[in-house]
Amino acid sequence: MTTQTTQTAPAALPDKARLFRSLHVPGRPVVLPNAWDVASARVVADAGAPAGGDDECGCRLVARPRRRRSPGPEDTLSRAVAYAAAGADGIFVLGALDAGTVERLVAGSPPLPVNVAVGPGTLSVAELAAAGVARVSAVSSIAEAAYGLAGRAARELLERGTAEELEGGADYATLNALLLDTPQCR
Repeated sequence: MTTQTTQTAPAALPDKARLFRSLHVPGRPVVLPNAWDVASARVVADAGAPAGGDDECGCRLVARPRRRRSPGPEDTLSRAVAYAAAGADGIFVLGALDAGTVERLVAGSPPLPVNVAVGPGTLSVAELAAAGVARVSAVSSIAEAAYGLAGRAARELLERGTAEELEGGADYATLNALLLDTPQCR
């Protein structure tokens, strides 16, 4: 019995990195809902995501100026310049920002695409695009919402004996089709 293994050629990773980077267009950002496991990756792809949704895509150096003490745009930009000098492909800004701050970050950024995380209370994709953002990412927001739903549904079932919180969830057949990658899910 012979087992055949298919491996991705080493040259394919740089090509994928170039393709992924080409999707980062200021003012017309790539939007990544971000998957956290196989099932969510299939659901995100089925929803029409243009890329796998993995935050780093396995082949990009992205600077994330951490906001430990809520630095202003000047601090974020000075870090971005240092990260660009070190070879970063983009800067990733976490936290809810107003449009003016995002515009200042985009205008002052070294020649790197500005990537912004979204979640409850953040600007919309259209507002971020208007500010010149090149990438919009849900990061962990969708997973956090799913875990929140799991907690609410579990409490409801345990405390009230009902399952109304589960209304609107994906049905088993749809998830099974996505996981099996059958033609009916396309």
